[in-house]
Amino acid sequence: MSQRIVTLMSYLLYRLFNSLTGLGYVVFTMAFYLIAFAVRTPDPDYFVLVVGLFGGLATFLLTLSLAAKAQEAQSYPFLVRLPSRNEYLAAVLFAALLTGLILELLLAIVVLLRNEPQLSLSMAAQIPPLWVASNILLAVLALHATDFVADGWSRVGLFGVLAVMMMVRSNQTAVATWLADRAQQLSTWSYQRGSVANGEQFQQLGGWFNTQGEVWLERLFGFAFWPFEAVVNGVIAGHLSRVQALAPAVMLLLATLLFMLAADLLAHKDLFLAEE
Repeated sequence: MSQRIVTLMSYLLYRLFNSLTGLGYVVFTMAFYLIAFAVRTPDPDYFVLVVGLFGGLATFLLTLSLAAKAQEAQSYPFLVRLPSRNEYLAAVLFAALLTGLILELLLAIVVLLRNEPQLSLSMAAQIPPLWVASNILLAVLALHATDFVADGWSRVGLFGVLAVMMMVRSNQTAVATWLADRAQQLSTWSYQRGSVANGEQFQQLGGWFNTQGEVWLERLFGFAFWPFEAVVNGVIAGHLSRVQALAPAVMLLLATLLFMLAADLLAHKDLFLAEE
């Protein structure tokens, strides 16, 4: 199986970099350096966060491009010979991760040589898991955004849930206040109709939303974004706390769950290969 995946990776990477799209990623890397590192700052947190941002963005875009290549009609001979579509999916993912990591490392080397950020040994040791975990998670998210994996409205549902979670997370105080007001209105309505028990329950619920609602909304709708926030806060502080150090592991767990979902969608969908 591993030999087939490596062969498919080589095929996809050859097709990518034998086209203008591959050249575009090289130009994109150069342009990102000229824009993001025009000012030669020695701050290590800027180096870690900005190069990590580039790696995640490049990996996301590479996954989209490679998935589009994988879905083209000329890939049909590979698909019909594979015992499982998951091997093709893994090849797309690993090819994007490998190429994104190479571009990220090239950018990091250039920045280290020209900008000379003052990295401590402990911060340097924390960089690989942070960059690799975020790249993997963004690559798997990109798979769900492609026509190659998406089945019907699957990507709308996934990214729609993420959008709702982000909106609630950013407006948690207003949402908690709104829920508390609705609970108080239901309490008044229940009292007016003689339902004292329901009125008391809704009144207690409204009080809970006023005191604890904001905290629980942050926990409920912010868990998907916590790893990124933990990484950013830890890098800016100069070191990761014990809790923040778990962020890469949480990213990998989320990526594993999303990859299993992507594999299931691809295995049970009708593939419509696109012409070049």
